[in-house]
Amino acid sequence: MATVARKPSAGGRRAEAERNDVTVLAAARDVFIEHGWDAPVSAVAARAGVGMGSIYRRYPSKTDLLREMCLGAMRRATEEARAARDEEPDGWSALRRFMRCMVEARSCSLFVLIGNSVDGGEIAEAVAGLRAEMDTLVDAAHRQGALRDGVTSADIYLLLTQLRSAPSIDAARAGELQLRFLDVILDGLAAPGATTLTGGAATWPELVFRDAPELS
Repeated sequence: MATVARKPSAGGRRAEAERNDVTVLAAARDVFIEHGWDAPVSAVAARAGVGMGSIYRRYPSKTDLLREMCLGAMRRATEEARAARDEEPDGWSALRRFMRCMVEARSCSLFVLIGNSVDGGEIAEAVAGLRAEMDTLVDAAHRQGALRDGVTSADIYLLLTQLRSAPSIDAARAGELQLRFLDVILDGLAAPGATTLTGGAATWPELVFRDAPELS
């Protein structure tokens, strides 16, 4: 008796679509980090192992894809900040853990997207949530006396954006160098600090990155 092939259930199709979406967003992150914002969507499709039609059905434009990638990065960063705050024994340990996690997750390269994209909507909400959690981490480290005077959460954010991967360097080597430079940065952030900081602290409204695409 011939076996009749069963069509996937609606739930099965949704689960498959969700898995594909995770794969596409991870591929997009890697492609844009490694090759810059001008990389074509076709490169993302090739990295993810899906057809262009699969991407465009979910993301009609490259901007839509970048926006979703940015949203995911902001939300994961907020969750990591909250976990560091709740699980670490003190403010300085929590801040160090958060910053290291951002480097290891390659989120630093995506942070430059948000400065141009906070006029409203989901991204603005995600950004506000992350900034609030980072404010909490920095305030706790200051109260502990472990973070040098005058350093703000916007300073921390801006420092993290400087740890973006260099497109011309092998990904593994770039990650190693990012963590190396993070160690240097953390030593510079620790109180009391060997030198007087030049100029005023960074502020959130200043963080607009002209080399990043507009997502609003």
